[in-house]
Amino acid sequence: MRYQIQDQQYNLPVAVFEHPNGWLADGQVGWNLQLTSNPAWVYARAYNPNGSESLEFMPNAPFYWLQPNMGFEPIGSQKFGLTLMPPSPCAEVLARWVVPAYRNNRQNLQLIKTQDIPDLARQVQALELQNIPTQGASVSVQYSENGQGFEEEWYACRYEFPPAYGAITQQNWGLVRVFCLRAAQGQLEPARNALWAIATSIFYNLQWQQLFQQITQQLNGQFVARIQDGYQKLQSEAQFQQQLSAFYQHQRDQQSANITSSIAHQHDINAQRSNYSAQDAWADEALSGRTAYQDPNSAEGNYYYNYNHHEYVWTDGQGQFQGTDDPNLDPNIGSDRTWTLAKKVREG
Repeated sequence: MRYQIQDQQYNLPVAVFEHPNGWLADGQVGWNLQLTSNPAWVYARAYNPNGSESLEFMPNAPFYWLQPNMGFEPIGSQKFGLTLMPPSPCAEVLARWVVPAYRNNRQNLQLIKTQDIPDLARQVQALELQNIPTQGASVSVQYSENGQGFEEEWYACRYEFPPAYGAITQQNWGLVRVFCLRAAQGQLEPARNALWAIATSIFYNLQWQQLFQQITQQLNGQFVARIQDGYQKLQSEAQFQQQLSAFYQHQRDQQSANITSSIAHQHDINAQRSNYSAQDAWADEALSGRTAYQDPNSAEGNYYYNYNHHEYVWTDGQGQFQGTDDPNLDPNIGSDRTWTLAKKVREG
């Protein structure tokens, strides 16, 4: 009998495979466009409903490695649908990573043996690997499930792409055509031929594989474009920050210059006032029409100028002044504050 793995999202067949009459089969295709380097996974199985024999086609297991490895991300961490891992032999990856990922919850899980199969890609007719150097391997495990013993054989083909050199070198590699033969303890060998026939009968739809590659390239292109846009944005923001820093520095420099100038000007005024003679006061009074008085409450020695030429000027020390020509006037009488008589400068 023939079973077709169908991609419901894009309405395309992914692959077909044969299985014995009376067996059942099912499959599933999943897409996650956030995983830009591996956006889809495919799973299918065929099984004997009246026995323990089954075959599972597992999703591919893509990896990548960076050199130098700065240690920012631990081995086994995932990004973009890839797992960080130094290139390793096929059997080792199956035993250490792939099988535990699917069977780690089984009781008494044990690795029985490993075997290299150099021409596995040819045996399973993996046409997508015909121009790529590959390794093949299998691992045998056994475990208990619901009190019953099971044995499995896992197979996979390992590929490795040429590294992308740069400041950091990235090496992409992984496992494809991952499948598992399974049966109750002692039943795997009698079922081997039937299970192997299923494994070697699968045929992948070239149109779906091209769709997968196109979507992956598009996603990677968008990702690179976002990175480039982000880099340009950072450059623009850095330039703006430099301009803003220069502007703020100019403002600070200008404020410092103004403060320095104000201090110097005030110093000149105080110096002039310290030499303010009666003749200067008379000239000031005659030319500007004002009379200068010493403010006894000013710590800076500022003067108060009265344009009415009053004989007497009183101050409350809070910026209020009161002029009069009456020598008997005392503003302290009935006042809520203290008034002090300011002295004419020209009288000093």
